[in-house]
Amino acid sequence: MKDRDSVAATPLRTLILEDLDADVELVVRELRLAGFDPEVRRVENEDDYTRALSPDLDLILADYSLPRFDALRALRVLQARHLDIPFIVVTGSTNEEAPVACMKSGATDYLIKDRLARLGPAISQALAARRERAAKLQADEQILRRNKERALFSAIIAASATSADEHTFLQRACDELANAFGASLTFVALANETRTSAVVVAESCAVRGLSFLGHAVLYATAPMGQLLSHLTHSLQVNRLAEQHDVAALHERLLSQGVTSLALLPLSVDGRPVGALGLAATEPDLFGQEKMALLSSVAAELSSALIRIRLEADHLRLSAAAEQISDAIFFMDVEGVVHYVNLSFEQISGYVRADAIGRSACSMMGFADELCRAMQETARSEGAWHGRTVNRRKDGSSYTAESSLSAVRDRNGRVVNFVGILRDITEELRKEELFLQAQKMEAVGRLAGGVAHDFNNILTTITGYADLLSASLPPGSPLQKELDFIEGDALRAAALTKQLLAFSRKQVLQPQVLSVNAILDEVQIMLKPLIQDDVELRIAPEPQLGLVKADPVQLVQVIMNLAVNARDAMPRGGVLSLTTANREVDEADAAMHPGLKPGSYVLLSVSDTGVGISPEVLPHVFEPFFTTRIDGKGTGLGLATVHGIVQQSGGHIALWSEPGKGTRFDIHLPRSFEERAVQPERKEPGAFKRGTETILFAEDDEGVRRMIVTVLESHGYSVSAAGRPEEALARVTAGQRFDLLVTDIVMPGMGGKELAERVHRALPGIKVLFISGYTDDAFPSGISMQPSTAFLQKPFSPSTLIKAVQTILDR
Repeated sequence: MKDRDSVAATPLRTLILEDLDADVELVVRELRLAGFDPEVRRVENEDDYTRALSPDLDLILADYSLPRFDALRALRVLQARHLDIPFIVVTGSTNEEAPVACMKSGATDYLIKDRLARLGPAISQALAARRERAAKLQADEQILRRNKERALFSAIIAASATSADEHTFLQRACDELANAFGASLTFVALANETRTSAVVVAESCAVRGLSFLGHAVLYATAPMGQLLSHLTHSLQVNRLAEQHDVAALHERLLSQGVTSLALLPLSVDGRPVGALGLAATEPDLFGQEKMALLSSVAAELSSALIRIRLEADHLRLSAAAEQISDAIFFMDVEGVVHYVNLSFEQISGYVRADAIGRSACSMMGFADELCRAMQETARSEGAWHGRTVNRRKDGSSYTAESSLSAVRDRNGRVVNFVGILRDITEELRKEELFLQAQKMEAVGRLAGGVAHDFNNILTTITGYADLLSASLPPGSPLQKELDFIEGDALRAAALTKQLLAFSRKQVLQPQVLSVNAILDEVQIMLKPLIQDDVELRIAPEPQLGLVKADPVQLVQVIMNLAVNARDAMPRGGVLSLTTANREVDEADAAMHPGLKPGSYVLLSVSDTGVGISPEVLPHVFEPFFTTRIDGKGTGLGLATVHGIVQQSGGHIALWSEPGKGTRFDIHLPRSFEERAVQPERKEPGAFKRGTETILFAEDDEGVRRMIVTVLESHGYSVSAAGRPEEALARVTAGQRFDLLVTDIVMPGMGGKELAERVHRALPGIKVLFISGYTDDAFPSGISMQPSTAFLQKPFSPSTLIKAVQTILDR
């Protein structure tokens, strides 16, 4: 493990909205401790804040409330500027409504100033999420660019399909290219039969005095003619004045302000017949991507020329259409289909013999009103674009990005329509899953932070309640009130445990085990919980592989699903628990986002109950979502199941249909480790008094005081520190300790690094980690050693003493 100082710090351009110098220094120090090299600009009012906003910023840290400005107003200003910058509220306010207000307004996270241990992880998560959004935006831009390319090709294909001669076709192509690329001049020059000259036969010109239309260029004498006669590859000029090999063109083009030029050869049957040219007054217009697209356009123009000249346009266009992944169909003005490509057959399920001669709108399940609107828009505007829900031959539906273009003859009369469909059903499903995952992650971060702080409070409550109870005389009337306090604290602890489970921040204690053995244990527990009219069927795979999981959490998963299944069968039914070995290949994984190829153990829990409606199905794993109207339940059951399975490295999928039941399929990665032999543990009797010396590090003052009281009351000598640096200083000063008890998440180095440094100074020392949650900070590399143990907050004094004595006796 490298020391923090040996790792290069990450640059972090940070804007801090704060009016207290001390708080700014505290935050900057925390950023450096978290491994960042902050470049900080501090502001205190709205004007300075607005001026400081810049796309170059990596992070904004804001106090919740300033004298004349606040975090919520700062958020609105940021959102109005449409800047994607992580915004974290760092405040001293303990107002219970403030975190909810900030998160609803779009804040990335909400932290309390005296508990800044989460600042580093929160920033890392926010920066990672920002990178993911940037990647998605780039992907969306690529999709938009591809759509524009498709539209351009569709327009050229439509032009070539309806033009009676090559000049009309090439003129329409020039117009489309000029519109798509924003060129000042777009032209096509074609060679004569003897290839002694070329004539500009089509042109779209936006600059007066730059037109070449109708000009004949002699190959032998004119500079342009000599250039065209030897043009076999694309020519790209982005700084015309600096390009000496086309100097002969300078005078005419530069005089009209042209700086960028693209020339591409046109050929028929491999023989050069002319050139496609684009000129622009904007420098550096024709980059690599645009030249690649223009090369494709030139190739398409050449193919269309072949069709026109050889009167074989239909064959050429059909060949191109058959290779396009989008579905293409041609229909007449009455809506009757005359042509479909191969992709149309694959997407719709209709073969050509079924499709040709039928009504396109009827075949695809469009309402009459939509069909009329599409055709009228195509007639008036040239094309209709939109998203449609289409019907396949088998009756199933799919969502498509659709377009319908009008095809006109030389007199401008609409004679056909060209339709293009792209199936986006899978894209929409993945987008929905991505948005759902983002929502779950955001709620999980908030819940995990709340649970962590709440567990510290519960540790203090339960600890002092236990100590006070032990000090009361027998029969004290206060004992009943203390029992109520302890009972409610335990219920609150159970709730925070569920919060940690669905946010995947609880500590698991995985073991190599058989799911069949867990089913044997659960079977006994389930029988009292299900009604007599519910039949329990368990079908284990005899040669089932092993998994590495927390047995307690796995039991919780099965019990949660089984109880839900029982509630879904009010009139009885069948509850089935089955196991199987399963190999997941690439094709299977593609059908279930989040499931990776590999070897798995499959646990299925199914029922024959009422099922789940399609409206409810997408929300079942959301925290606090419940369909119960009796006020019972927290809505955390399935969210907890989802969190445990994911934290265990597994995947959970759900199938349900109203009236036909529900099935949950849980894939747990198969483990090929040998099962460890679990030593028998002897339960201790009364606690013995300790004589050892304990070094204790805990940043929460209430928890620290309570634990010191408990340990000292049992005879231990305790040296307590509120920061890990204080604890480390006592070790380096030469003090000797038998045990280190440390919280994992603390300001500064944290419990993990403290344990490693103390262990280097005192090799024989034992370590007991405590935490409200780990957030990936649990030191997995050393936690499995006999000299270390973990205790989850909240815990009672007796549980603490038992843990301390157990590890000291090893």
